[in-house]
Amino acid sequence: MNLLPEDPKQRHRLKRFFLAIGAAVLVHFLLFCLYLGALVEREVLLKSAWASMLFVCLFFGLLRSGLNVRSADPSLTMPMIIASTLVMLYVIDNAPEARNLLILLYMVPFLFGVLRLSILKMTIIATLFIAGYAMVLFRDINIVNATGAIFSLGLQLWITAVAFFWFALFAGYVGRLRKQTADAKAKLDSALQQVQKLVSYDELTGLHTRRHVLDIL
Repeated sequence: MNLLPEDPKQRHRLKRFFLAIGAAVLVHFLLFCLYLGALVEREVLLKSAWASMLFVCLFFGLLRSGLNVRSADPSLTMPMIIASTLVMLYVIDNAPEARNLLILLYMVPFLFGVLRLSILKMTIIATLFIAGYAMVLFRDINIVNATGAIFSLGLQLWITAVAFFWFALFAGYVGRLRKQTADAKAKLDSALQQVQKLVSYDELTGLHTRRHVLDIL
């Protein structure tokens, strides 16, 4: 069985999915580097890798079987980024010494939605990540208050939130420009086909024009 289906749109979606797999491999390679630097524990590395593999198998099955076309977003971009968000939040929660680096690392899957998702969807993903990150930082509020770290953690959360919401706004804007360009191209192709039809066929008789017959000859 071929990995890529016959349908051109499905083939394009699967190719983009393979690109997403490449991004996931890059993220886990960098996590492995953090493991070598004793910033991420072996158990956390293995569990995140297994979770990512399960998500990859799930999304590949949906795309290859054609079930994805029933979704409002057949490319499944948003569910993929949400899955990556959950995996990264797990790693961030269990690797406190590397949190700043992991937030930077999360930008790899987060910005994968630049060319596909709207501002609203990117904002939803950013909100999900910031809410999860806040739960990680302030999970035990009594300890936070006792250590006097509430201001520094709050400042860290605030800066992270501002940065991610700005990226979401920018990414959504770029995605909207891309969609407008694609729509304009589709209209131009349709107009070109109409012009070609007018040139090739006589409007009254429906027969080939002399120019079209000469082109065929």
